[in-house]
Amino acid sequence: VGNFLFGKQMLFFIISAVINAITSISLGIFVYFQNPKKKLNLYFSLFAISVAFWSMGYFAWQTAKDAEAAMTWLRALMTGAVFIPVFYFHFVVTLIGLSRKLRTLLVGGYLFALVFVPLTLFTDSVVNGVAPRLWFPFWPQPGILFHAFLFMFFAFATCSWYLLIQAIRSATDHNKKNQMLYVFWGTLIGFLGGSTNYFLWYNISIPPIGNWTVAIYVVMIGLAI
Repeated sequence: VGNFLFGKQMLFFIISAVINAITSISLGIFVYFQNPKKKLNLYFSLFAISVAFWSMGYFAWQTAKDAEAAMTWLRALMTGAVFIPVFYFHFVVTLIGLSRKLRTLLVGGYLFALVFVPLTLFTDSVVNGVAPRLWFPFWPQPGILFHAFLFMFFAFATCSWYLLIQAIRSATDHNKKNQMLYVFWGTLIGFLGGSTNYFLWYNISIPPIGNWTVAIYVVMIGLAI
């Protein structure tokens, strides 16, 4: 019975990762080719591809047979995770017309992500190892720089939501307001759902039950565009 329940629980996270990856990459490509010259479409596509990269790494990590393979895929998925909030922020400020005004913050975000990629891939400063957590045999353990990543992740997400709320309140065009509302609620659901992954990093026994919401927010932003 224990093995059966274990398999069922793991299967949920494996399937949700596959769905998230397929949804993200498909929608990213579709939106980009609707208008390849439009910057908004480009930044959404980069955002969606980073989510897809994270999701594909998530799938490979969940199906890893040993700790070494799990570490390899964890480092890979974290490189995608580092770019998610930056691409999302770039997409939001482009949508509301503040990309030039907030250029310094954008550059800082990209520099942070670029510095974190080699640190994630080639050192233990972000992912320090793996250990059993709940049903997961190889759950990641945080390195000293993981906390900086998590701060950046939520800082850019929160800033994006704040800017969206301000833009929604001042919007006079009904269609534009609805577009921003789709983006706000979709990403709020998706980011908060995806964030349930981070409890177990700190040995808090809450499983990543919100993973399935990632596909929802990608679809809602695609509809907004």
